[in-house]
Amino acid sequence: MRKIKNIFLAFLALVVVACGDPELPFETFEDLEKGAFARRLSLSGAFTFGQVATSSYQASVEFYSEDQGQNVASYDWTVEYTGVAGDRAAVNFLSIPASSFGTNPDTGLPMATFTLGMGDALSALGLGEADITGGDTFRFRGTVVLNDGRSFGISNTGTNVVSSQPYSGFFLLDANVVCVSDLGGTINYSNANMARGTGSGGLGASCGAAITGSFDIQDDGDGNYTFNYPNGNNDQSFGMFDSCWSDDPGTGDRGMTDVCGLVDNRGTDKYGDTYYWTNLSGAGTPAITFDWINDWGDRGTVTLTRADGNNWPAELKTSDQ
Repeated sequence: MRKIKNIFLAFLALVVVACGDPELPFETFEDLEKGAFARRLSLSGAFTFGQVATSSYQASVEFYSEDQGQNVASYDWTVEYTGVAGDRAAVNFLSIPASSFGTNPDTGLPMATFTLGMGDALSALGLGEADITGGDTFRFRGTVVLNDGRSFGISNTGTNVVSSQPYSGFFLLDANVVCVSDLGGTINYSNANMARGTGSGGLGASCGAAITGSFDIQDDGDGNYTFNYPNGNNDQSFGMFDSCWSDDPGTGDRGMTDVCGLVDNRGTDKYGDTYYWTNLSGAGTPAITFDWINDWGDRGTVTLTRADGNNWPAELKTSDQ
């Protein structure tokens, strides 16, 4: 009888242990910290070089939390800068208090619509329009602050919340300064002061009378342009090969690039020579003039005049300027 009693007590102890709280290898939902994030609803805009006053991003978000966004106190942003003016550390830029939130009619969640302006970012960082150029970056960082003082940003939010489509957490925006380029159209050209090269880049004898003609500048997008001549020969030398060498045109990937006003030849000719442009003048008028030279040493001075009479952009220059 005593043996049966001891077996029953041992079984009862086992049941008591088994029914207690188990040691789990992970935190349960009840033990996890409840955070918050701003879900991006819309984002549009750009920071355009030379257009500070009108450059901005417009965004709207709605707020998610354990309390359906009702415990969000504010949505705060900082801005920092990397570019030609030297790096600038993050400074406070924008704070949107809960009292300014609206309500998303589709979800009932608190929402905010706001603007990140290029001019405001420059002012906050102590920079001016003359300090920046194309390719510079303004980095904006957002933080959701709760009523209890806790805050959630890019550093303590899971990557799935930030990057995956259902969440689209909006905590970071890199606003790169871009440039608008509009140089296309019909061009009248003249090529003077021509000279043959020596083969090693040196200057040979002057040659040929000034050449005139016309071609179309085709806009290929992103600051890339192709020169289309009426005869189909995209002549790198602006007619110099025919006039000075009695050679076929210096065909190749004939055109130019425009990087925020910095213009240069694009591509090489049929011999693999690269062309370089220097000493540009006339920016802001219908006619620009520049010197050109290739790896062989062939050279000339070209004037490009817009057939429509419009001015070339005032900021145009070559790499030596």
